[in-house]
Amino acid sequence: MFNAIKKGLVLGIGAASLTKEAAEKRVAALVKRGAITRRQGQLLTKRLFAAAKKERARLRDLVSAEARKAARQARKEIAKARAKAIALERRLRATAECRGKEVLARQVQRAGPARRSGANPARRRPRR
Repeated sequence: MFNAIKKGLVLGIGAASLTKEAAEKRVAALVKRGAITRRQGQLLTKRLFAAAKKERARLRDLVSAEARKAARQARKEIAKARAKAIALERRLRATAECRGKEVLARQVQRAGPARRSGANPARRRPRR
């Protein structure tokens, strides 16, 4: 019966959220009803609290491991995105340089001899 009560308390209270005061309160109620002796109550309280402490440590380790795993994955994704951005920037610069040369060549070709010589067509005298 003692083991059944112990298992019921662990499941009912939740080992991760069990505080010493909560365990003592539950066990005191069992002792008062006569379900267990006072000595069994003290042992049960200690065991429950130790189990709760272990469970909290296990959960903390589990959460820490998952957080490290997520951070590592995020760093990998950031590195990939950064590399992709650098590659795109290089492609853009190369394209801009090529197009800039093409545009400049077309402008020079369209300008004709007056433009090439530096004469400003807007400053020419009107014909009379």
